[in-house]
Amino acid sequence: MQREKTALLSLLLMLLGLLILCYPVLGSFVNGFTQSRAIVHYSEKVEALSPEEREALLRGAQAYNLALQNNPAAFYQPDLIPGYEDILNPGADGLMAYVTIPAIRVKLPIYHGVSEPVLQVGAGHLSGTAFPIGGPGNHAVISGHSGLPTARLFTDLPKLTKGDSFTVHVLDQAYKYKIISIQKVTPEQTESLRPVPGRDLCTLFTCTPYGINTHRLLVTGERAPDNRPADLPHKAGLHWPPWLTGYLKIAAALIAFAVNIRLIIKHALLYRRAKKAAQDQKKGDCSEKRE
Repeated sequence: MQREKTALLSLLLMLLGLLILCYPVLGSFVNGFTQSRAIVHYSEKVEALSPEEREALLRGAQAYNLALQNNPAAFYQPDLIPGYEDILNPGADGLMAYVTIPAIRVKLPIYHGVSEPVLQVGAGHLSGTAFPIGGPGNHAVISGHSGLPTARLFTDLPKLTKGDSFTVHVLDQAYKYKIISIQKVTPEQTESLRPVPGRDLCTLFTCTPYGINTHRLLVTGERAPDNRPADLPHKAGLHWPPWLTGYLKIAAALIAFAVNIRLIIKHALLYRRAKKAAQDQKKGDCSEKRE
């Protein structure tokens, strides 16, 4: 009986360990699926719009950006310009665009604002900065979390280098930016997020260093004059998709769990057989003595 209890306890501990091991992988998979589905949903909404509706949404963003340029105080007080949540919101769900960063294999939806619920599921647009629709004198700021156990988000942003590119997809347009500046600043140093007359800028923004978050990492790109959206060229040969590592980890954990269950069951059966044999032997000995 004691051995059976020990075997059951071992099984429960292994199951707990398996759940702990798989939690980040499963969480990352769920978040990745949610992000991809949000982008697909956004693309479907955009495709369903008429050219006139798209133009109206774009004009609303252009008017907001012009109001920002004419009122610098709105950088710290976004409420000075009303209607922010209704601009570039074709699905009425707060999703305004999505960003792709080929060098680190990132594709994230961009929502209005940088509230915690938003940053748990994607990137957020910093209100008080320009909507990411390009144009001289505009500087859009896109923020994302780093180091979440269940989502990569902007965790790999430090791996980017000058010359890399990222593309912001808004409605049916793609705005490509080449990285010109990477810097670490303190939270109160915000001048680098300000618009620069005549320049079309977009900054990706996250906390750093990992787990400490005392500074902010600013990766700033400038829009290419011809704006031809071109991702990194596809290289010949086999490539290892990052998501495949997660699946292999889950598969290995399940196999190990199944093997351990089989060994425990086998051990329990052998123990029961040995116990039964011993009991039968004991009964036989007793019978012989009585005779």
